[in-house]
Amino acid sequence: SVIYAPAATPLSLEATAFYSDLDDYIERFAVSPGVIGYRNVDTAYIDGVEFSARLRLGAWSHDLSYQWQEGEDSDNRILADLNPPEWRYALRWLNGAWAVSSDFVHRPQRTDAGPGEVPLEDATILNLRAGLALGAKWRAEVYATNVFDETYQASADDLAPLQPGRTIGLRMSWAAE
Repeated sequence: SVIYAPAATPLSLEATAFYSDLDDYIERFAVSPGVIGYRNVDTAYIDGVEFSARLRLGAWSHDLSYQWQEGEDSDNRILADLNPPEWRYALRWLNGAWAVSSDFVHRPQRTDAGPGEVPLEDATILNLRAGLALGAKWRAEVYATNVFDETYQASADDLAPLQPGRTIGLRMSWAAE
């Protein structure tokens, strides 16, 4: 990992590359349609990269990140249960009792799949949130998730359900001191 985060600047950067040599990796696989099992993979590897950048300007915070990983067993078969690649941009504004945020995620298409998995189509998800503190204990919040009403699976698991479509809500919360 390399981290750049001087105290005198609002910018921080981080880059990480990793390689893991694995013994006894437990992998999920399809036994039959709708039935999964687990098996021990004697040796395997997982490698990947992660990048992140954060910029804080007054009440504003910008976060951009990317992650990617791959893995294979000793017979060059793709490992199951690895995270798909993903770009993420988060914007936050905090000003006294007010908080506003957005979370924008793009997951590129992933055509390779391990046992018991399916290829993933690309997906772009936008979540929005605005909240107001109403005194010391109460908070009101309005939110919208999956604003583009994207149809997608969160993981490549062939039994993974589709994620919820667009949701809009109002939340009131109370916290004890």
